[in-house]
Amino acid sequence: MTPQRRQELFRLGFLACLVVVSVPSKYVAYLAPPVYLVLLFLGREWGTVRRALMINLGLLAVSSASLLIDALRGREVNAPGMLLALLTFLPLTALLAERFDRTIDETTMSWLVRVCSWFVLAQAAVGLWQFVASGNPDAVCGTLGLLDFRVAGITIMQVYFTFLLFGIVLFLLVAEKTWLSRAAIVAGLLVIGLAQSGHQTVFFTVTLAAMALTRAARPRTAVMSLTAAASVLVLAVYMYPETGTNVVNWYGKTVHDTHSPKRMAANGGLAIGNDAKNVCLGAGLGQFSSRAALITSDEYLTVRLPSVMVGQSDYFSQIVRPAMAVFDVVGEGSAVSKPYSSVLSLFVELGAVLFAVLAVLFLGAICRNLVMMRSPIRGVAATGMMANVGLLFFALCCVIENYAEFPVAIFIPGLLYVAAQSRARTIERTSGTTHQLAAGAPV
Repeated sequence: MTPQRRQELFRLGFLACLVVVSVPSKYVAYLAPPVYLVLLFLGREWGTVRRALMINLGLLAVSSASLLIDALRGREVNAPGMLLALLTFLPLTALLAERFDRTIDETTMSWLVRVCSWFVLAQAAVGLWQFVASGNPDAVCGTLGLLDFRVAGITIMQVYFTFLLFGIVLFLLVAEKTWLSRAAIVAGLLVIGLAQSGHQTVFFTVTLAAMALTRAARPRTAVMSLTAAASVLVLAVYMYPETGTNVVNWYGKTVHDTHSPKRMAANGGLAIGNDAKNVCLGAGLGQFSSRAALITSDEYLTVRLPSVMVGQSDYFSQIVRPAMAVFDVVGEGSAVSKPYSSVLSLFVELGAVLFAVLAVLFLGAICRNLVMMRSPIRGVAATGMMANVGLLFFALCCVIENYAEFPVAIFIPGLLYVAAQSRARTIERTSGTTHQLAAGAPV
């Protein structure tokens, strides 16, 4: 397949996924990764599809072995949860299958910047209307939860929305600078500040500021990044003066309080990890605190599931379920104290061995980006910096909630990460003729 054809296919896949995640539904977005992979398959880009298939088949084999052993031991297992987990974790496994080997030229990069800028501006306008109409920052979720505050009540869509915008803003910070992209960055940061997703605001400002300080040799990049971080923090504190107090309080409630729901689930998860089988094979996908386990428990959604889709493992019913009951009483509605997170879910369900493999892959990506940050080419160096901001921001958020299973939040930023990395490598291959991420605007 020609490089030009691969770019066209990527643009088509990106646009299709952007439309899917914009639909006002928490669950339609789970179609985004399958849609992307199907488009790649139909376009005969079989490498990424094949790798994604092999990753999922490997996980299915390991989890099936784990469930079989538990069933032989007389433990209750959740087969529907394992199968659903292949879908809920697909945003992560599909992105892990990428190799950043596409040629992304200036035309494609400029197209991505325009599409993302208009998307952010449109979502910011909707979010501003939601804030004015409701007076509630939790109602600010763009088209993702368009009328939730009037019809269905406040949902987790606000968290999805702010993560999505944070990811796009990071991409725009290192891409082509036009009046449109600058307006989108300002509008995006403004509506993020209004939405005030506390843990994300703290994680984003800390990671962006920390990485900016490593770029003292490039004052322009450092100043731009510190300004963006300061803007988010100042707006959040101005709109919500209690932000600092809340951070301290929630830290105490979740880390020091031994009876906090998250602490209860974490202690139970560590106990599960003491079993040799669970170290090597894990408890199995969908068996503990992942989104798949929660959904198939039939106690998480507001609608009842068909019996064939319902199941609870002993791990869930004995540890996570009691912690959820405590959360219903003392959780105060915050994601920070929920008895589950992607870090916990992946550690318990995949086991220490596969979790260590994921950790090595993550640290390897961080190290590669650190090397990119030393590049003499400005655009490549800036891409390495913002890529690390994105990875660290994502990892920190995964300590709070099941972000790895939130396609509406992470899949578009993930595709932009792929595009930015591919663009940087394209520049490095052709560094004799171009030294910037996009035409006319070195970073």
